[in-house]
Amino acid sequence: MMNDKSKVLIFETNLDLANELKTQLVNESYNVDIHTAGDSHEGIDLYDIVIVDLDFVSYQDFYDTLPKNGNAPVLIYMGSIEELANITDTNWGYLVKDDLNQFVKIAPIEVNRANAHNQMLRERQALVDENRQLTKGLEEFAQTIGHEMKSPLSTIVSYVSILVSEYHSIPKDEAMEFLKLIETLSIKASNIVDTLLLLASIPHLKDLELVPIKLERIMNAVDIRLRDVIMDTNSKIIFLESAETGIGYEPWVEEVIVNLVSNAIKYGGSPPAVKVGSDIIDANYVRFWVKDNGQGIPKEEVSRIFTPFTRLKHTNIEGHGLGLSIVRQIVERLGGEVGVDSEVGHGSTFFFTLPRANHR
Repeated sequence: MMNDKSKVLIFETNLDLANELKTQLVNESYNVDIHTAGDSHEGIDLYDIVIVDLDFVSYQDFYDTLPKNGNAPVLIYMGSIEELANITDTNWGYLVKDDLNQFVKIAPIEVNRANAHNQMLRERQALVDENRQLTKGLEEFAQTIGHEMKSPLSTIVSYVSILVSEYHSIPKDEAMEFLKLIETLSIKASNIVDTLLLLASIPHLKDLELVPIKLERIMNAVDIRLRDVIMDTNSKIIFLESAETGIGYEPWVEEVIVNLVSNAIKYGGSPPAVKVGSDIIDANYVRFWVKDNGQGIPKEEVSRIFTPFTRLKHTNIEGHGLGLSIVRQIVERLGGEVGVDSEVGHGSTFFFTLPRANHR
């Protein structure tokens, strides 16, 4: 398939030959420029395809001028069979010169072939890069899960061991406290597993049922899921209704809001006061946000806040850990971004974006 936006650069000392090549390629909808002897090689990365005469420059000298940042164009060398025999890189194209310049007629065929081959290489590299990124994400996620699971499970094992070894001598009230702690930690471990299953349940975004997010409905779920901690901390949750909504997968968005509100309570003031709302970012995106009345986060720590295992230096409370790592992964898979605005002494506002409901 021809690409009428492909740009071709011809390095050729023979201007008549260069113009013949240009005519053939322009007829195939390529945009063509010609460089003659003495022209600079700067800007070569602006072209998709470069045709270079080996009478114009040596193979090695020309290769050394190519950009090394992944923007190298497709190269097609012109020359005699003897000259071309010295080129071993099979990614390039070749045009074997003849005395009557009949090879010019097949130049579009070779350019199309080289262009298609290069596109295939780029697509393959994109798949390799994507696979590398997915592997990195899985490794990071596995480490996060292991880290988060180790603490509650180790504590559970310790208290169970005490109960087993001192079953007959441990006071009833103390044993009951141990059992309550074991119950709390077991629920935490179960929630971690549920979150992992939530992310793994649908591997591809195209398989998700994306619907307009009803923030009011999600806040009702938040109240139910966090009822005990809200009551225990005497937290005040204020939901600011908005007509603006985004498109997303509701179970995942609920998990995001639950995590953000839970953190807002955990890091909030005494008592915690949490506000939840949404507003328009631009024509395409809506921002959902959760604001707390805590002590805020220093600027030097903001950039690390969504990183697994993060612990905040300015507080003795355990870092956000799995929660914000999960938030980031969910939002990015839904096509949005996460962030935080914070100032020490003035609380923090965690936010994430989703595509607007009327702009998909």
